[in-house]
Amino acid sequence: MDEPARATRGARGFTTSITALLVVLVVAAASQLPGSMTPGWLGDRRDTYQLLWPQQWEFFTAVGSVAVGVYRSGGYQPVTAPLASAQNLGGLSRREYATIVEAAVLARSVPAARWRDCGRPAVADCADRLAGAPVTTVDSRVAWQPLCGTVVFTRERLVAGAWQVQSAAPAELACAR
Repeated sequence: MDEPARATRGARGFTTSITALLVVLVVAAASQLPGSMTPGWLGDRRDTYQLLWPQQWEFFTAVGSVAVGVYRSGGYQPVTAPLASAQNLGGLSRREYATIVEAAVLARSVPAARWRDCGRPAVADCADRLAGAPVTTVDSRVAWQPLCGTVVFTRERLVAGAWQVQSAAPAELACAR
């Protein structure tokens, strides 16, 4: 076999290998997304693929564990941003993680009797249960803006691949000035 034919055959083999690897990578990545994030046509393929490779995002989120959320009262806008967001430099900034830890500590200060059951996918869906609920004043002891003022703490649990608000409690965070 002459040199140009060998180079052409090598390039064709390389292109075929890279294409196959990229297809496998895309299918593997798409199949690991939660059901709420995949388009309908991909659902059957995702389910079939997960029979072969059953790892899901729940591997990283400890199914059944409770996460604390914190939202601004009224519009229920989240106080924290996803850890991998651009605001957090793709996960390189640890500031948001510190905010989440601080929120969890403050949420433990809310008495059990002040939490309202919810069982709905979003805190805004719990507004009727929070109406008239007593607001707990919590000494935040921090002077930075994210955790000051009137907020709603939530206890959220991963259920069937989607987060669900189990309970919520309004609080007034009194901050050091």
